[in-house]
Amino acid sequence: MWFASAGRFPQYQSADLDFHCRLLGLAGNKHLVQMVRSLKARSRIGGLRQLAAEGQLVPTAHEHAEILDLIAARDADGAERLMRDHIGHVRGIWAEGATTRT
Repeated sequence: MWFASAGRFPQYQSADLDFHCRLLGLAGNKHLVQMVRSLKARSRIGGLRQLAAEGQLVPTAHEHAEILDLIAARDADGAERLMRDHIGHVRGIWAEGATTRT
């Protein structure tokens, strides 16, 4: 989360990738982890800059901790709901950026 608040985008991107791959790894699907790692590694930092400019990067980073708390509390419904919200927050930024590039 510190990387997000400090605007350290390459470090945040690395920490974000690690978080998502480790979380997916808990499901035991190595193929999915490899696919997500590859896709996220190709993501542009520009999306992070846009999230930061819109004041969304730090709250999005905080969602990681909230997701882990829900998993630790065995609140599957809450974790699923927050994961869907989390993906939705960021997906819109990436999709919007992809459609404006030539």
